[in-house]
Amino acid sequence: MADVYLYPTEAGGKTQPASGIYRPIAFARKDATEAGYGCLIEIEAQPLRPGEHRNLSVSFPMCEDEAMRAFRSATKLYLWEGRFVGEITLLQSN
Repeated sequence: MADVYLYPTEAGGKTQPASGIYRPIAFARKDATEAGYGCLIEIEAQPLRPGEHRNLSVSFPMCEDEAMRAFRSATKLYLWEGRFVGEITLLQSN
């Protein structure tokens, strides 16, 4: 589980809500100097709108062991969709 936050549109975030299975790229650092990995965020029922926070299920199906260690030790992960559009804070990991 993770606290997922989409930046407001006015702050450079998405212009449309995310819904269903949202698949951005996640980076452990906002300067994107390390590799990014695809993540799957399961958005239930209501779309997640820019500017909103929600606790959601997040997985990293193609993530290498080394990257998972970096992700688990990071305070936040940053979501990329052509630009940084949000961030997630891992609450628990499997």
